[in-house]
Amino acid sequence: MKKLFLVLSSLLFLSTGLFAQVATDLNVALSGSAREISNALPVKANVAVVQFFSDTEELSNYIASQMIKGISNAGLQKVLERDPKKMALVDAEQDYQYSGAVSDSSMVEIGYKLGAQYLVYGTFDQLGGMYQLSIQATNVETAEILYYQSYTIQSSSTITKLLGDKMELVSLSDFLEAIARCDRKMSALEANKNSAVDNGSGAIMTKYAAEIQAVYQIEKEPWESTAEYDDKIKAKVNAIVKKRDGEVSAVKSAATPKYDQQIKAVEAQKQQILTDLKNTTFVLKGASIQTFMGDFDAEAKPKNWPLSVKSLDKNVSYIYNGKYVANDADVKTEYKTVEDARKKKDLAGEIRYKVIQDFVNPSSFDVYIDSVRLSIASTGAVLVNENIKKVSGSIDAAKIIDGGNTKKAPEKANVVAPKTTTTAKPAATTSTTPAKTTTTAPAKKLPHPRTYVVDPIDYTYSWYLSYNKFGKNFQSNITYELGFVKDNKPQAGDTIKVRGKFVSDIDIPVLKFGFVNTNNGNWSDITDWSEIKNVKAGKPVVITKDLKMKANVENGLTLVFNYGANIQNASDGKSATLKFERVEKSGDVTDIEGSIIIEVQKVAGLVKVDNNYLWTDKGIDKSKVVNYQAIIDVTSQFKGKLPKKGDKVCIKWKGQSDLDIKNLRCRLVDTTEAANWWKELTDNGNGEIVISSIKAGQTFEISPKVFELTQNPAGGVYLCVNIYLEDVSGPVTIKAVK
Repeated sequence: MKKLFLVLSSLLFLSTGLFAQVATDLNVALSGSAREISNALPVKANVAVVQFFSDTEELSNYIASQMIKGISNAGLQKVLERDPKKMALVDAEQDYQYSGAVSDSSMVEIGYKLGAQYLVYGTFDQLGGMYQLSIQATNVETAEILYYQSYTIQSSSTITKLLGDKMELVSLSDFLEAIARCDRKMSALEANKNSAVDNGSGAIMTKYAAEIQAVYQIEKEPWESTAEYDDKIKAKVNAIVKKRDGEVSAVKSAATPKYDQQIKAVEAQKQQILTDLKNTTFVLKGASIQTFMGDFDAEAKPKNWPLSVKSLDKNVSYIYNGKYVANDADVKTEYKTVEDARKKKDLAGEIRYKVIQDFVNPSSFDVYIDSVRLSIASTGAVLVNENIKKVSGSIDAAKIIDGGNTKKAPEKANVVAPKTTTTAKPAATTSTTPAKTTTTAPAKKLPHPRTYVVDPIDYTYSWYLSYNKFGKNFQSNITYELGFVKDNKPQAGDTIKVRGKFVSDIDIPVLKFGFVNTNNGNWSDITDWSEIKNVKAGKPVVITKDLKMKANVENGLTLVFNYGANIQNASDGKSATLKFERVEKSGDVTDIEGSIIIEVQKVAGLVKVDNNYLWTDKGIDKSKVVNYQAIIDVTSQFKGKLPKKGDKVCIKWKGQSDLDIKNLRCRLVDTTEAANWWKELTDNGNGEIVISSIKAGQTFEISPKVFELTQNPAGGVYLCVNIYLEDVSGPVTIKAVK
């Protein structure tokens, strides 16, 4: 069977060179194959899904789990539980993970040991920046391949996240996403380090707080003066505080090195990616290039054709204007050859460039044009091959990654714990030594009722609702087994806040959602069902619904979406794909007296107001600094609904500068592609002074400053911060103060 698998793979590779495959979303491919496999295999057969071969364990597990879910949802076969204790499955997965194939004899043996009649497995390969998914189902007794399908898979944030460090860096966006991923890793490690310190310190603080409280309950002896009593209490408290602070310091000393070592390793990885990026030459050609050759100038000396090669790539702004000079020794022959290529548009242009990080502003990258080439496409004859060797503009990394909407790695479901309050002097405890506490799972200590926040994007960016023959509708479900929910399952009386944002590819008159228990295939409602009416294709929909638990969660917390009723056949309706986005946390936007309040410190923790160079027809002149400037994206604070002309936007900012600033100026602009990269949204083109006399190291606070929009934003809202050269001694870093 291994030979047959390799032959099929070879045929597939050959066929893709002959016929271009249409790229498919990973989740759509997996759900489609799961349905087809379920239809291809006998009803009630025992099926085992073996680990898929890929470059990372995370991606392999994801593909396998999605296939299991898809086949299970069809309800036609029995999908065997993936029990890691079963050595046959472990051995098979290790063999497959390292070799990408399983022999006939081992497949049959594994099938017998697992009690499976059919095995489902496959591969996910990276081929020069393309992704190829192969899935097959095999009869373990006969080694007959009953199902085989391959897909060219679209690049997506899900694949990028699951491939992680094993993702091939081919395109510019690959490099920038890898750099951004390193930054996210380091931020997460810093957060984990702080959390570890806080958790350890918190337990210690709680323990000694009880001891301090007990000291304060000691009664004054009759023979003590007030001063003697106060000194005694103070001495006891100071001794406890000293002991407490020593233990807290020990916790910090123990936790910090482990995380710092990991952060250092990620930083080294990032530096290697930056080095690789610096040494990589990117090539624009084909549809990314526009070539032009003008009429032959026979009167010029020397005789020539004027020509240009222009980049159509939005990240590379460059036009080469030059001439192709005719060979005086054989003008007639060359004229015929070049003129024929010009008239037939048989010209191929090529721009080679590098991208180098700006050491002053790490999120900005200079575009360095290396060379330009123009040739006759049919013959390969080179007309122009010129070294350029100069910078032509810069790139903002955030605008490239995921089309300018850099997605954060999905977070675990949020939990809103009930607030507790304490009085200034609690009642005395029964013992000066409090009960031992644990910090490994503090969430389990929270009493019911609890509140959970669930966002579908925590699990998937794309959700495919297919025909459900049992419910006679179109349906899909997600089982949350993430973080808190996995270890602290909701109970009756708890509240689940469903927060999400999606776009459907079809109109849906009524979309229903709710939570169910899934126990051995038997479903039961554990919340009431909610409805979203009049979902329009392509129109964003925001979900903000609180659902009350009617029963305890038995297995996973399963969220179900469905639409339609009494649909007898799949052809009688239409499946839908819901594309999800992250919903910003509530409370970031406050509408007070007609003004939208934007607190800059919530958007940007560190703002670098640095060199703003002079723009010329030839590009950026980095020898001439006009002023110091920073652009802060505040679009997210409007929750997807941009303000309009006449609206008032109120800016608040609390922070510290590393230099004295005489005058800090601000204005609102739109720097998106929809606004042709720059559009003034207010009349104050040079910026309005929002605060003066800022002192280095001292906290400043900008009282609410109202800007009235005089233009409609086209794609986003950005705060432009300006400082004149005469108002500061150099580039400034402003740190947010909470």
